[in-house]
Amino acid sequence: MRQYAIASVIRTEDEPPLMVVEVVSKNYRDIDLVEKEQEYLDRAVQEYWTVDWDRVAPQIIVRNLDQASEHYIRQTYRPGDVVQSEVLEGLRLTVDDILKAE
Repeated sequence: MRQYAIASVIRTEDEPPLMVVEVVSKNYRDIDLVEKEQEYLDRAVQEYWTVDWDRVAPQIIVRNLDQASEHYIRQTYRPGDVVQSEVLEGLRLTVDDILKAE
């Protein structure tokens, strides 16, 4: 497995954001899908989205922090689905809306 030196996106001295949206890149899939999730979990980011558009079947994964277990609970959304957010309760976006945004 390749190792990359990446700088932390969220500094430990800063308050964690309520929500982070990560767009998966072609060149750094492992970092975007594994390492960033652990980084955001370590910083207690309440909601974390992964927009994975570079797939045969695009998807958006929404992770919500379960305070009791200190793990994320995942929900996967595919084209046609309405994405549910605990942080942005009134949000009404479909996966298609997000993927077609420029």
